[in-house]
Amino acid sequence: GAWANGSATEGSTPFRYRYYFNVVTFGYTMVYWDWKRWEQEIDYMALHGINAPLALVAQEAISARVFKKLGLTDEEIANYFVGPAHLPWMRMGNISGVDGPMPKEWHEDQIKLQHKILKRMRELGMKPICPGFAGFVPQALTRVFPDAKLVETSWCSGRFHNWMIMPNNPLFERIGTMFIQEWEKEFGKNEHYLIDSFNEMEVPFPPHGSAERYELLADYGDKVYSSIRNANSDAIWVMQGWMFGFQRNIWDPATLSALCSKVPDDKMLLLDEAVDYNKHWWRSQFNWDFHKGFYNKLWIYGRNS
Repeated sequence: GAWANGSATEGSTPFRYRYYFNVVTFGYTMVYWDWKRWEQEIDYMALHGINAPLALVAQEAISARVFKKLGLTDEEIANYFVGPAHLPWMRMGNISGVDGPMPKEWHEDQIKLQHKILKRMRELGMKPICPGFAGFVPQALTRVFPDAKLVETSWCSGRFHNWMIMPNNPLFERIGTMFIQEWEKEFGKNEHYLIDSFNEMEVPFPPHGSAERYELLADYGDKVYSSIRNANSDAIWVMQGWMFGFQRNIWDPATLSALCSKVPDDKMLLLDEAVDYNKHWWRSQFNWDFHKGFYNKLWIYGRNS
């Protein structure tokens, strides 16, 4: 319970998941938090009944291990990464190489910090949502795998770039599974993995409305989930849904239902973020209504304010 006027108050909720944080707060707000500040925030979460917080610290350290095992050099990996404040947007495929590289010590410190964060969250009964692999890779991967056929993604009218490996390439699922294995080798088994695709950008597949586009989207969803399942059959794929309302011209029912079509209903959790934006800013239909209850997938109601 929470304390009010010197006495304890208790409450209950019918909801299975009580989610906390946004992907971008790891850049806007928390990027330089030390353990003392994290410990304070985790205690605050516990007092307010949070049980599903994002825990994305040290994602790049694990990515670097995977890329190194695939044959990339330390320099190629470092040049791909961005500076600490920009990490959320690299993770979502929007940018690469901005204000990097980061020193090796950064990754080492982030691993130590994440161990403390996850230990404390789990001690308090939380099930943290940790990162997975969404398909974004250094362009240098083609040096090792010349047939990788990367697709360039862009953001902010083409000002920033990243590269995605297509889901129909066996490397996609292989890298995704390697990431989960490396993560759990370092931090232990986890139940929820956040994998975000196509944030605020065009889907880099064939034209909207084409059968090939929907086939690739279904394949993408299948390969993302398979990459998790191969390493941990109990885990759930979590995906934020900010763009579902922000980009209705892209994320219509045919597009999202294709992405979800090959994932078991109980193994995908969609974060319906910024529900209030649908009404007050975009003045559009609510996502859960527009997308027919998210096609029977698990989902979380979330406000942006």
